[in-house]
Amino acid sequence: MRRLPIMLAAVAGIVLATVPAHADPGIGRYVALGDSYAAVGDLLDQYGTPGCFRSRKNVANYVAAELRPAEFVDMTCGDATTANMTVAQSVTLAVNPPQFDAVTPDTDLITISIGGNDLNLPNTFGPCGALAVTDLDGNPCERYYTAGGVDRLGDRLENEIRPRIAAVLRALRDRAPAARIVMVNYASPLPESGSCYPAASFVRGDVPYLHGVVARFAAVQLEEARWIGAIGVDVFGVPGHDMCQPVGPRWIEPLVPAAATTPFHPNSTATAAIARLVTAALNSN
Repeated sequence: MRRLPIMLAAVAGIVLATVPAHADPGIGRYVALGDSYAAVGDLLDQYGTPGCFRSRKNVANYVAAELRPAEFVDMTCGDATTANMTVAQSVTLAVNPPQFDAVTPDTDLITISIGGNDLNLPNTFGPCGALAVTDLDGNPCERYYTAGGVDRLGDRLENEIRPRIAAVLRALRDRAPAARIVMVNYASPLPESGSCYPAASFVRGDVPYLHGVVARFAAVQLEEARWIGAIGVDVFGVPGHDMCQPVGPRWIEPLVPAAATTPFHPNSTATAAIARLVTAALNSN
């Protein structure tokens, strides 16, 4: 079936798309929320709040193109934290409104990816590259974060990040009681083992630990989604697309990206594939 082009209007950082002629009668208002993993896709095709790096080829836009809701509001923004669901976010030359501002009681569908900036993955993994030069054959990053017998990253995930994600999802359910909420976790940036050099400056011995940290984070996202009756889409569980893979199968771009996205973030191949996972999950729930 031929689809009409989406008509866009940007107002105060909120981008509303309406497709009245062929809209799915089951989906009235669709709101997309989240951070850079939700916002990016192809940075040569950005729109909305300047500095959010919101792409017309992000996951939500592909989902909207497939499902054709009557209204589509994309609030996603790079660097967003769980706090920015209810607090405005200052970005380059603009301010992205609180993302929950777009969530109304009659919202039918919500997709969300959030929590990575609360964990601050770039700064968290930053010391791992520096430590690599001190121990090329060992696991210096793992030893750094587990010194004293306590896994500090695991502790943060359980005692700091999990409660924040849980609070966001509970508040989201309160705002839109009848909405289908879809939590999309993060694609795996690293393989389970092996060397990822030069895509990322981690030594071989630290790759399993770092992969495991993101695995635990991805599991937390889905576990908290289930508590509020949301749909979980396990992107992390799809193997073979990490940044150590060659161009083509690769979903996450390395330090020097080959696609028009930021390092360690999804490319448009990924966002299109993730959108298919989302629509498949919606069709089966």
